[in-house]
Amino acid sequence: MPEPLNLFFSIVFGMLGVAYSMYGKRQGDFYFILAGIGLVCYTFVVDSTAAVIWVGVVLAVIPFILSRYL
Repeated sequence: MPEPLNLFFSIVFGMLGVAYSMYGKRQGDFYFILAGIGLVCYTFVVDSTAAVIWVGVVLAVIPFILSRYL
């Protein structure tokens, strides 16, 4: 059974991933689509709460950096 904090952040980053996917599809931005899929799926692999938070933050920030500088 997962920790409550781990489950909470998994749900939050999963919802953010769905929002990123919808935004990416609407705007035609491939980086947001990939980040959204990553945000939805990575919580099935990562077990630690700290790792869930760090990977989620990194995946949430990467599309902004890539769309701005590439």
